[in-house]
Amino acid sequence: MNKRVVFLFAISMILMMMLSACGSSKEVSAVKDTGETFMAAMRDSDAITSWNMLTEDVQAEVGDIAKWQQFILPRNFSEWKFLSTSVEKTAAQIDGEAVLSSNTYNIVLVFKKIDDYWKIAGVNIYFKPQ
Repeated sequence: MNKRVVFLFAISMILMMMLSACGSSKEVSAVKDTGETFMAAMRDSDAITSWNMLTEDVQAEVGDIAKWQQFILPRNFSEWKFLSTSVEKTAAQIDGEAVLSSNTYNIVLVFKKIDDYWKIAGVNIYFKPQ
């Protein structure tokens, strides 16, 4: 009888971990999709789409969409790749590289989950010396 309780407990724990892992992979996928959409909007100089993906705090810091457009115009990266994605409850981060002309840049996108949507809470782009 005691072995059966331990067995059922172990199965329950494994199922709970599997369910939480599925939730985590779903969130990681959602963050990656948001990052891809954001980078594509920057590539296409789509200020409206990328502006709407920013948190209100970032929008307030930038000032207005015209200033945002000035920021993204010279940052229309031709290609990018995400090297790592981390998600912790309502915060996430993507680290990767982006190419503009023949230069490679490190890029960090910080996310905040607001009303079930991942929003961009920070953008850090810096030149990666060869």
